[in-house]
Amino acid sequence: MPSARRLLVAAIAFTAVGTTACHRVASRPPAGGEAAVGPRPVVPGDKCDPRNPSASLTGRVMLTFTGASSGEAVIRIEGPEPRATVRVPVAEGTLMELREGRYILHIAVNGYRSVDQPVAVVCGKDINLPVPLSRR
Repeated sequence: MPSARRLLVAAIAFTAVGTTACHRVASRPPAGGEAAVGPRPVVPGDKCDPRNPSASLTGRVMLTFTGASSGEAVIRIEGPEPRATVRVPVAEGTLMELREGRYILHIAVNGYRSVDQPVAVVCGKDINLPVPLSRR
């Protein structure tokens, strides 16, 4: 009869090669000596679990501008969400919370070259994104 530890390791190895559509988590083996494997429980307040109805599925992007100390940046956001445009002071930068996915930020500041900046937002992660501005 295999040990409980071997069954637990085997269950974890199966999880690593299993499908991404189904999350499996190994737990303590039941009294019969077999490892219990089942769906990962929904944790209330987990903003990155798509099964959680209140999950925001967002990450944060902190934009800081270099090469300019004044003016207003116009940021057009293209990605999985409907397009949006925001205006922010260059001196302050901005913190944006976006749903998980790939985006292109089109950034324009009067008197400077436009910048197209790709960004991949991951749920629960913060991304620092320096935006270099150069004069036209």
